[in-house]
Amino acid sequence: MQPLLPLALVSFLFAATAASPALAKDDVAAAPAGDLWLDQPSVTGDAIWFPDELVPLAEAAAEVLARPESGGYRVIPFKEVRALWSEVRAGHLPGVRAVCEAAPPPWRLALHHYRGASNASLKVECPAAKKRAKTRPDCTLEIVVFTPRPTGADPDKLDETGRFRAKLPPGESPGQWAERLRTKGLQRAKPPKNAGGLGLVGYMGEPPEEPPFRVELSDVTRSPGWQGFREPPAAPLWPLALGLGRA
Repeated sequence: MQPLLPLALVSFLFAATAASPALAKDDVAAAPAGDLWLDQPSVTGDAIWFPDELVPLAEAAAEVLARPESGGYRVIPFKEVRALWSEVRAGHLPGVRAVCEAAPPPWRLALHHYRGASNASLKVECPAAKKRAKTRPDCTLEIVVFTPRPTGADPDKLDETGRFRAKLPPGESPGQWAERLRTKGLQRAKPPKNAGGLGLVGYMGEPPEEPPFRVELSDVTRSPGWQGFREPPAAPLWPLALGLGRA
């Protein structure tokens, strides 16, 4: 039975690996410029699809992104990235023999493991049908590419370097979407103007008649144009959240 590493030691090992090229030499594959790895795809507004069912869509996106007209990226096989995430969730870190009690977030570890590589998100949004409409509008597949651009002030800085879209019919399976994507390809798109969202959720049920009232801050989003964000992503909004708590 392999020993378990305490949380403090895990944090030290991960921080030291990220900071020390000598320690990272043997267990981290430095990615040449142009390499890219894909996040787990997500679908909203359509049927519920499990991660395994979305693998064909991610693999099709990888093939299209490798085409010259879509950037000619050298895409790291999606199954390899998924295997890394699976190992991390089980407490197995690259180059570490012991099993970790509290492994780092898989996405953060992938940024380090494939250091120098770009990262792409893949989302499919399917809007609801408009009133009196007989058919639903097409879904929009959007891929956003972020490339590491570290600075002295922000070593984790990521810049958007590419955005692609494709229209997909609602109600089809991820496998069908994958074939359509291979056939029609991707169209380059411009990033949206700065925008964001803020969700406020109150009580589920009868609200209290007297204070203190409870308000939950959730679903905070931002566009890539906002600068200066550090973990947690919504940190600049915490003063707003505290202000709501005092209101």
